Amino acid sequence: MKMSKGKQQAAWRMGSLLLGLLVVLEACGKQEEEAIVAIVGQKAIHAEELRRFVLNLLPGLYTHKQGQQAREDYLQSLIDQELLLLEARNRGLEQDAQVVEKLSNKQRKYIVSVLRQREIAPLVQVTEEDIRRHFEELGLARERFLAAIVVASQQEARQLQQQLAAGASWADLARAHSLDSQAAERAGEVGFLNRSLAERMGIPVAIFDTLAAGEVSPPLARGRSYQLIRFIGEQQAELATHQAALQAQLMKLGQMEVEERKVEMLAYELGWAMDAAGRQILAALAANPAQQMQHLSAAERRIALFSYKGGQVSVDEYLHTLKLHRIHARKALVDSAFIAAIARRFIRPETMLAHAAIEAGIPHEPAVVAWVEDAKEELLLTRLRQMEVSDKVAVEDEAARRYIDERPEQFLLPERICYEELIVPAKEEAAQLAEELDNAADLLQMARQRGFNVRPRQPDGLVCMISPNKVVYPKLWPALQEAPLDALRGPVETRDGYIFFKVMRRQEAQPEPADKALRRARASLVQRQERMRFDELMDQLRAKYQNQVTAFADRLAAALPDALLASLTQPPQKQIETP
Repeated sequence: MKMSKGKQQAAWRMGSLLLGLLVVLEACGKQEEEAIVAIVGQKAIHAEELRRFVLNLLPGLYTHKQGQQAREDYLQSLIDQELLLLEARNRGLEQDAQVVEKLSNKQRKYIVSVLRQREIAPLVQVTEEDIRRHFEELGLARERFLAAIVVASQQEARQLQQQLAAGASWADLARAHSLDSQAAERAGEVGFLNRSLAERMGIPVAIFDTLAAGEVSPPLARGRSYQLIRFIGEQQAELATHQAALQAQLMKLGQMEVEERKVEMLAYELGWAMDAAGRQILAALAANPAQQMQHLSAAERRIALFSYKGGQVSVDEYLHTLKLHRIHARKALVDSAFIAAIARRFIRPETMLAHAAIEAGIPHEPAVVAWVEDAKEELLLTRLRQMEVSDKVAVEDEAARRYIDERPEQFLLPERICYEELIVPAKEEAAQLAEELDNAADLLQMARQRGFNVRPRQPDGLVCMISPNKVVYPKLWPALQEAPLDALRGPVETRDGYIFFKVMRRQEAQPEPADKALRRARASLVQRQERMRFDELMDQLRAKYQNQVTAFADRLAAALPDALLASLTQPPQKQIETP
């Protein structure tokens, strides 16, 4: 049958379109295929994945190889990771109890964080007026200049207080006795602080508010130490200085309030309640918790302590919470009110929010599923490494001692030189001082008088340098070594300025304490053995799965161009060796 001319043209156009479509599809398929740089089992490694891996590396992990060898090095790292995952899955580690439990906890925390971001954070609004009111309530506008003398005991603090009352110099006592070496060299001066910071430093609000300027406080506890304080000036702080921190603080407080209301509502709606069976299990443990817990069966651990519509909190989860928060009180096992309070504080909020997140379908969202899969792969790698590397490495003390004996130079406390110093910022000023200074000059006092930089010092007022610092101070260190004791030398040009110094004492390199050396030697041997064991594991896996790995070396140049490699690859650098 003969077609009309119009039909022939339409058919020709349709054929051209189909041919064009086939060409486009073929080109797309070819581009997609070329984007794959390796295949490990059923997993394809794409060029973009390789680029992302390389760009996210820390500088210390860059290869020192060049060109194609560098590309193959980076690709091998990704292939090795996939081999480890392949082995972990083939061993069934996805069902391993540790992996399952840790993944469940990670997933729960993640979906709760997503829910908080979506349903709680948007409900909190902090206004400028809120920030200003909070600023005034906390008394942050007033800042007082603090001077403090920190000592080891309350008795010593009282003795100093008596000496001050008798007319002793605050500055002299601070320099001679304060445990805060940096403040001691400034006559105990700490700096300006507000009421909130003062409270964190052991200064009661009442003392901050009422202690008269120049008056010495009674001894105040500061951690395990004690302090005498006085205020020697004050200033007004601007709201802008604290605005960002106050806004963040108010946002956090607001979110906590909103979350608490939401959790209470969910607990009511879901019928959160304590179960008698779980209470009986806990009560039975109270007589001898450590011993009784060892005999607690798996079935008993699974019994519900709290239940709600759609779930429960087991005895085991509650016991884990006690361990996590170091709660050892007996009433945590026998007092139902205390048990309920622990659950309200540490268990119920996340449990209720996780339930709400599940009801909202958050765990099934593609981004969340991808995050959980990444978390699972990380756990699989960690678990396999633990089983095949960490658990199979052990170092005895005798081996560590032999290691120390064979390398005594690695277990030395470095040479140490302590000295007085004066850091002069300008070359011309240093040259002028070189003509004026003599051996009797008080270098620290001169630095303070002229406003020069004063570095942190030891309690005796000296700066100390150890031999590894010669890398940073290549001119100063040999000058310190060569200088006689108590003799003025300098100026020596350094990165900090021009330094005049007087060496006051030297300590030669000496063996470090035996217990510390043993710990370091053991850690070094463990690290070495783990590295060797991991390399052996990778050799085994590469051989085992060699038929399941295909690498496309000819596609690597497009994936990692020369320009990208040039921006990453670094030549080997000499570093200070550590054992």
